[in-house]
Amino acid sequence: MKQVKKTLDKLLLAANAFLITAMTLLSIWQVIARYFLDAPSTTSEEIIRFMLIWFTLLTATYVLGQQQHIAITFIKEKLNAGWQKGLNRFVNILWIVFGVGVMIAGGSWLLSYTYTEVAPATGLSMLFVYSALPVSGLFMTIYAVTHMVTPETYSENREETGQ
Repeated sequence: MKQVKKTLDKLLLAANAFLITAMTLLSIWQVIARYFLDAPSTTSEEIIRFMLIWFTLLTATYVLGQQQHIAITFIKEKLNAGWQKGLNRFVNILWIVFGVGVMIAGGSWLLSYTYTEVAPATGLSMLFVYSALPVSGLFMTIYAVTHMVTPETYSENREETGQ
């Protein structure tokens, strides 16, 4: 399971690096085209918006995998080690329910209703854009299962970041 997590970490980091670089370059191109060439790009803004959706969801998934998401720790810190493990397991179960129930099932439901829609400026299928939901939900679920099966990944991530 550790190898699965490491592979997923690398995949998400590479995807996010590509997306942020591409969004930056497209934004620069958009400014150059609009202000210097006096020929605004009609598609770059829409492409950037779609990339931002993917970037946001994949980054949130990566942060979950690193156990760096927002957490209310003052209650957990008052618990003994046994209760802390139980709380971690419960939180991971909630992430699995959210990943499967909301992101995968809800995202698939959304895809089934919008698969014929196309974006106005680019003509891209909205299926591509909305598929970010079930994809990130799948990755969230994999991370949560990994943290339940190998709970030491939680403490390793905390040690690597100095927490």
